Amino acid sequence: MAEEDDSFTLVAKRATKAAPKGTKRAERQLQRHGPKPPIRHNCRHAKGVYRCGEITDEDLFAFNLNFYSHTKKIDQDNFGLKYLVISKKKNRWQRKQLGHIRVINECETSFFASKSFKETVRVCKDFFLKALSVGRKRVDNIAKSFHTTSTLRKENRGGDRKDEKFQPKRRAVKTFIKSLIGRESHYSRSKSRKIYLSPKLKSIKHLWNLYKTKNPNIPVKYEFLRRIFHKDFRIGFGSPKTDACSMCERLRNEIKNEADQIIKQNLITQLTIHKRRTNVFYELLNEKRDGLKVLCFDHEQNQVLPKVPDQQAYYTRQLYVYNFSRNQTGWSLGPRERYRAHVERK
Repeated sequence: MAEEDDSFTLVAKRATKAAPKGTKRAERQLQRHGPKPPIRHNCRHAKGVYRCGEITDEDLFAFNLNFYSHTKKIDQDNFGLKYLVISKKKNRWQRKQLGHIRVINECETSFFASKSFKETVRVCKDFFLKALSVGRKRVDNIAKSFHTTSTLRKENRGGDRKDEKFQPKRRAVKTFIKSLIGRESHYSRSKSRKIYLSPKLKSIKHLWNLYKTKNPNIPVKYEFLRRIFHKDFRIGFGSPKTDACSMCERLRNEIKNEADQIIKQNLITQLTIHKRRTNVFYELLNEKRDGLKVLCFDHEQNQVLPKVPDQQAYYTRQLYVYNFSRNQTGWSLGPRERYRAHVERK
């Protein structure tokens, strides 16, 4: 597991949760961006470019209602952007301030309002601001942002503000976990992506105590390590094997994690010799000589009596029958000893 492969997967950042209703934070958001009644601006634009006088009270309330049907500020800004026409200003004037030249009003904005039958008419800026009950600075920022980026506004507030703070700790924990030596499942038929640690490590708490010993300068909480262990890695804790050769398992793990090719080749040679010794043992068992007999014995599966489907009878009385067989190699059947549980234990 010293190499960075498919045994672990990084998880994307989570979005910030919305403030629950009824909290002070939600109340402040509602006060800032909640519905506000429209105010009719008494302008004298009846003829000419601006047609503010053609907007009736019903049109004004409908325009305001459509704007505040969006509860989030960013959605309200994008809705208002549909009624703005932004173009580059031909004549820009400059202001000298503390030795620097500051350019003012780089873009020119035309304002529109919706009328009945899905018609839009051009209105003055004051009429537009009072119809939506928004501030002048907010509308100027919407126009300036679109003029600069040519895209809709995105939510840049909030988000993950603590991720950068905990990056050194997260890297230290991941480096520690990758340094552990793991193995694949012994019973898997195909290559598995999940890695199993040694049974000696026992649990995540044991790993946490081991991490504190190796990294005393970067302490982390138990939940912090546990969260990374579960979300960023596919690792489990192995159980002691009862039907595997300890020499084979040790050599396989050393071969898998060894980087030096010379040492790795020596380990492969040791494993090959060890397997050949096993084959010699089975060859000796199959050897036929005069005066030599090879016996095999097995304690077969326990038989439960009485064998009935009634659950109450099964748990009321359990009487086991044990079969102990002894066979000579080359013989299909051999003598068997049969006794009950009340006579002798297994």
